[in-house]
Amino acid sequence: MCLDLNASLLDDSDSVKLNFLPIQPHCYLRIRIMGSCRGFLLLDCNTYLNIWNPSTGVKKRISLPPLISTTNYVCSYGFGYDPSTDDYLVVVVVLVPFDVRINVATSLELFSLRADTWTKIEGTRLPYMYPRIGRPVYKGLLLNGAIHWLCVHRRTTMLVIFAFDLMERSVYEIPLPDDFVGSFLSCDLRVLGGFLSLSVVVRNSKANIWVMKEYKVKSSWTKSIDGIPNVYFSPICSTKSGDIVGKDGGRLMKYNDKGQLQEHRLCCVFPRQYDEAMYTESLLSLPRRQ
Repeated sequence: MCLDLNASLLDDSDSVKLNFLPIQPHCYLRIRIMGSCRGFLLLDCNTYLNIWNPSTGVKKRISLPPLISTTNYVCSYGFGYDPSTDDYLVVVVVLVPFDVRINVATSLELFSLRADTWTKIEGTRLPYMYPRIGRPVYKGLLLNGAIHWLCVHRRTTMLVIFAFDLMERSVYEIPLPDDFVGSFLSCDLRVLGGFLSLSVVVRNSKANIWVMKEYKVKSSWTKSIDGIPNVYFSPICSTKSGDIVGKDGGRLMKYNDKGQLQEHRLCCVFPRQYDEAMYTESLLSLPRRQ
């Protein structure tokens, strides 16, 4: 199902027919959406990956990265585009859980569609760990040409955002708000309306949305929504009117900037068996191998 989330959630006229992958129907339950970029989706098909344009049916099957076969820790994917080389890139990062008290550094591997191969990014043994707060961190978020993850810094044990620049092949940190402290049940990193955002569920049963209005500028963090009364709400996107669309189990829900529920719609009977992604239709083809 494909919906225009700027329209009503109840408007079925926004659904469009997609060119589904030619696989057995029962296999769709094992597919996870790992990212979206320029009309293409990155799909984790359990034993391999697929880069797929649903509008045209163009697809590229790629093997799992070598890291997958050598680790039992959390592997998180990112998917993006490098305009300097006209190349689509898949990034995988290995994150050791926060409560595993061993000195294993974070490592990165990169798949180049043009080179058709995985390479390890040298000099990226990083001090980051999987936070285990709220929902699993299986995919990084694409924004401003970089993939972003919310992690715990091993030395300070504080939450941080670290990013991998797809053009520069470099890593940097993005600071959290100064007053981002206290007790919370979960914290999710999102991209809402083109801004880096944090969805925080506090212990008084409310979800708050923080937005970084100016990229990399710590003082630009602002609380855009203070108090959505739903601890299970996970934002997906913001609409042109400023409403926040997200999911609560198998339901899509839309809240305004005051945290008031506007609409809701049942979209999946088995909520653990579906993923969602923001997708923009395109007729782009994949670049040829060099």
